[in-house]
Amino acid sequence: MNLISAPSQMNSFFVTGTDTEVGKTFVSIMLAKKYKAHYYKPIQAGIENMDANEAKKQGIEIIPSTYILNTPSSPHYAAKIDGIKIELNKFITNFNGPVIVEGAGGVMVPINDTLFMLDIIVYFNLPTIIVTRGTVGTINHTLLTINALKAKNINIAGVIINGNISFDNAEALEFYGKVKIIDKIAKSD
Repeated sequence: MNLISAPSQMNSFFVTGTDTEVGKTFVSIMLAKKYKAHYYKPIQAGIENMDANEAKKQGIEIIPSTYILNTPSSPHYAAKIDGIKIELNKFITNFNGPVIVEGAGGVMVPINDTLFMLDIIVYFNLPTIIVTRGTVGTINHTLLTINALKAKNINIAGVIINGNISFDNAEALEFYGKVKIIDKIAKSD
């Protein structure tokens, strides 16, 4: 697996996806292993099959999630059910060494009444890796994600395509999105 060819600032990255169950956890674990980085998922929605548990099984040092919500759903909804308001200033940002921060869902997933996952990415200000599917429809989803990140001046480290690639998806994403395809894998969350 190629993953990242050029190191980033301290080898820390924010991993986002075009949606849920796209392979963000698998990619985050691989990056954490490669860079001997900590793993941090600021918001975990759903206490069964927690992503941090998978990272811990792989021997990666875990920074506990700031918000662990009971319901496996959008963070804004899960927080509402739990009677919690998610606030940016509660997230851990002072890391001792490299860190891989994994988002929940895609960039436009709401986290409260006014903020989205995109606002968390801006808050962390780390080079961001987008994990996307290889199937039909990925061009639209991925270009929307790229455009949202670029509109907030986020440094996009590249895109990782997870799964069988349909047609010329990789070439189309590089051409239209003006991003680098870092890797193509076949493993999911």
